[in-house]
Amino acid sequence: MTTERNNTLTTRTGFQFEVRRARPEDELTLAEFFTHVTPADLRFRFLGGVKVSHERLVSMTRSDDAGIYNFLALAMDGMLIAVATLACDEPRRHGEVAICTRADHKHLGVSWELLSYIAKYAEELGLHT
Repeated sequence: MTTERNNTLTTRTGFQFEVRRARPEDELTLAEFFTHVTPADLRFRFLGGVKVSHERLVSMTRSDDAGIYNFLALAMDGMLIAVATLACDEPRRHGEVAICTRADHKHLGVSWELLSYIAKYAEELGLHT
């Protein structure tokens, strides 16, 4: 799973989407995605202001930190519907996950399925639950 291939997931509601790691060319798509996220969800995701800066987008698409993994969830038509970050501590024993889902794609099970995917990914990296 830790390879750079796409992975198709199916939620409990039957909704299918693909997950892959974020890449530099995703920056504009990511910026557009955040225009479809509620201000409250932005505050929960970033623990602060509701404007996602260029610097934040760059960090989500070009992470120089070996302990940061950014994932994109794309509907089968290619639309970005959720983003997630796995941030690992320095000894890579533990990690934290942050997920943000488009307002119009909530209640489909996307976030739960994405969390499950990232938990398996973290386990393959050797992180502990």
